[in-house]
Amino acid sequence: MKLKYFLLLAAVAIMSMTGCSVNNDPTYLSEVQVSSSYVAISMDGGSTAITVNASSDWTITKCPSWLTISDTIGSAGTTEVTFSAESTLDGRSAEVLLNCGGKEQHINVIQGLSTISDATCAEVLAGPDSKTYQVTGTCVKISNDTYGNWYLADATGQVYIYGTLDANGGTKNFTSLGIEEGDIVTVQGPKTTYNGTVELVNVTVVNIEKSLIRVDSVSVEDAFLPKTGGYLTAYLTCKGSGMSVDMSESANTWISMSSLDISGGTSATVEFYIEPNTEGDRQDTVVFKTTSGGVDYTTKLVISQEGNIVDATIAEFLAAEVGDTQYRITGTITEIQKAEYGNIYIQDETGTVYVYGIGSKGDFETYGLGVGDQITLIGKRGEYKGTPQMVKATRVAN
Repeated sequence: MKLKYFLLLAAVAIMSMTGCSVNNDPTYLSEVQVSSSYVAISMDGGSTAITVNASSDWTITKCPSWLTISDTIGSAGTTEVTFSAESTLDGRSAEVLLNCGGKEQHINVIQGLSTISDATCAEVLAGPDSKTYQVTGTCVKISNDTYGNWYLADATGQVYIYGTLDANGGTKNFTSLGIEEGDIVTVQGPKTTYNGTVELVNVTVVNIEKSLIRVDSVSVEDAFLPKTGGYLTAYLTCKGSGMSVDMSESANTWISMSSLDISGGTSATVEFYIEPNTEGDRQDTVVFKTTSGGVDYTTKLVISQEGNIVDATIAEFLAAEVGDTQYRITGTITEIQKAEYGNIYIQDETGTVYVYGIGSKGDFETYGLGVGDQITLIGKRGEYKGTPQMVKATRVAN
C-alpha cells in the first residue's frame, strides 16, 4: 500500500476513535473548491456528500467500479456531489480527480479500514467474493503479458490472476515487473468469480522471488521439430540442489530424455529424442524442477513437432480435440456470416461446422464463392464457448 494511503487510513481511524471530524473548509484551488477533499463511507455501505464550488465546467474522472458518484459532469456554480458504495467485506480506497479550468483537485475516498488476509489458493477458491487476499505461489502460466493475466499455484490449488498492477499502480505494464513462469510471487487483490472462474483482480505485487532454474536456450529454434523427429538439447541455469525432469503421459509417447548433465556448476544440459511423427501437429510441456531450503522451483519448456495434415469428415473434425493438428475437410457452403473475414458454415453428409476466418482479411471475397458452392479447407480444431469451430483456415483449390 502506498505510504500516503496508509497515513490517510490511520488518520481516519484516529479521528473515528476520538470523535473528531474532517475539516469541511473549502480546499486547494482558486478554479474549484470542495467542502472536503476526503470522503469516508461506512463498511456497511452508504453515501457521503460534499459541495463543489466551481468557476467553470468540471468533470470527475478515475472513478472505480465499486464507487457511484451522483454527478461526474457539472457547470460553474455550487453543486452537491454524493459518493455512494455498497457494503464491503474489506476496506478499500480510491483517488478520484476533479478537473476544472485545466487544474486537478484530488479527492480521496475511503470505505472502512483495509484488512488483508493471508491465504492459500484453496482458501481463496473457497472464500467469499469481494474479500481481499494475500497469497503466495508459483507463476505457472502467463496468458497475457500486457494486462498481466496469469496463473498462480501453490500446494493447495491454482488461482487465476486477472490483471496485475505495475510498481506505480498502473495497468497494461506487466512486463515491467519481470515476472516469469517459475517465479514465486506474493500478490494482494480482491476476489471475484466470473463465469464460474475464481479470479484475483488487478493485484498488487508484494514480492517476487526469482526461480532458481531457467531455460537459457535450445539447440533447435523455438523447440519446433520436423516430422522426421531428431534430437533437442536444452541449456539451463540451475542454482538449486539437484534437478529433475517431469513429463506428462502424452509427452512420454513421443519425447524421451536421452541424457542429463548437471556437472557444470550452475549450468545444466538435457538432451531429448523426438520420435518421427506420422500424425498431426503435436505439442507438450517438459517441466524442470530444483529444490532449495525445502522450496521447489520450476521452469518449463514447450516442445512442438510438425505433423501431417489429417483428412477428416466434418463429424471426425468435430469429435477431435482442440489443438494444433491440421485437418483437411471438404463441404458445401450453407451460410456466409461475414464474407470480409471468411466466417462461414460448411456442411457434408456427416455434419456442419463453423469456420472462423479463411486466410487474411478480404481473401474469401476474391474466391467468388457463394452458398451452395463446395470448398476444401485446412485448419485447426478450435472452440468458442463450448462450440467447435475451424480456426486459422486456408483454402485448398478444388
